[in-house]
Amino acid sequence: MDNARITQCQTEAVRSGAFPGAELLVGRASDGDVLFHHAVGLAQKFPTEEPLSTSTIFDVASVTKAVLTTTLVMQAVAEHRLNLDSRVAAFLPLFVGPQKELVTVWHLLSHASGLPAWRPFFEAHRREPPAAARDAIRAAVAQEPLETRPGTRALYSDLSMILLGWIVETIGGERLDALGEKKIFAPLQLHNTFHAPTDAPLPRPASAFAATENCPWRKQVLRGRVHDDNCYVMGGVSGHAGLFSTTQDLFDFARALLRGQIVPRDIVDLFWTRSGVPGSDRALGWDTKSAQGSQAGSKISPGSVGHTGFTGTSLWIDRTRDVIVVLLTNRVHPRRDNELIKLWRPTIHDVVFSSL
Repeated sequence: MDNARITQCQTEAVRSGAFPGAELLVGRASDGDVLFHHAVGLAQKFPTEEPLSTSTIFDVASVTKAVLTTTLVMQAVAEHRLNLDSRVAAFLPLFVGPQKELVTVWHLLSHASGLPAWRPFFEAHRREPPAAARDAIRAAVAQEPLETRPGTRALYSDLSMILLGWIVETIGGERLDALGEKKIFAPLQLHNTFHAPTDAPLPRPASAFAATENCPWRKQVLRGRVHDDNCYVMGGVSGHAGLFSTTQDLFDFARALLRGQIVPRDIVDLFWTRSGVPGSDRALGWDTKSAQGSQAGSKISPGSVGHTGFTGTSLWIDRTRDVIVVLLTNRVHPRRDNELIKLWRPTIHDVVFSSL
């Protein structure tokens, strides 16, 4: 690989102001060989500057949807405790309303449930204890009217994944963070992948984390506390966000899926197949390379799968080339309105795949 060229691209992205820091790991899926692993820039630039390292822990935001929630659903399907055509209302009695009896687990995974993308539930519940807010927000999600008939349109939805996480807990009898640790992270020895519940002490020193937003309503720079507003109010544990991880752990996780270690490979392949929803490039719980404008760039192979996170994180798996790319940044630090990453993330991926 052209390590110098990749490092230069990372550095130029930081200098452009796309994000304070960026850590990139590129490795072979088959043998675990790490081809490139480098961090540039800052883990925190406000209120004091602190450098990023290759062991920094990031709030991976919506990468949680793929790594945690979808994997637990995969396992439940493999164990015959859940079917893709299972009705959501069969597990969640609060999920009632026009056409909601039609919504299945498959619809939630493919983001074709008809539910809206997002709602600011945190605004009404941010002063409540986490357990009470969690129950209230889940009830509000369950009672949210559908915008379209299930299966007719794909709309990326946090609400769908909040419900999926709830279903997984209903089946598993434990909270998502406990299930993730027991069924995914501990078996794979992913020691730096975890939740940071908001009513508990930080699981690591604050300096171990990349900083995210200087939050206007929490009145602090977030470091080790989840950035997603709804997830934070829910206690830091939800199906749509809340996970913290490192480049190495996410690389090891992706390899484990490819090797069928925690989920049978036929189930993984099923979930990595495009849903077929009109106008959608999404698989089940994962994204695929879109024909144009993919955040994985233009040079990654067709059939690749991955997921991005709002905080500036991404994991992409090129099954054709046998390559895994983990790019973690803190692009929302100190403000969330910086969207330069949309230009730089595909550029970095293009440089990586051009260098192979």
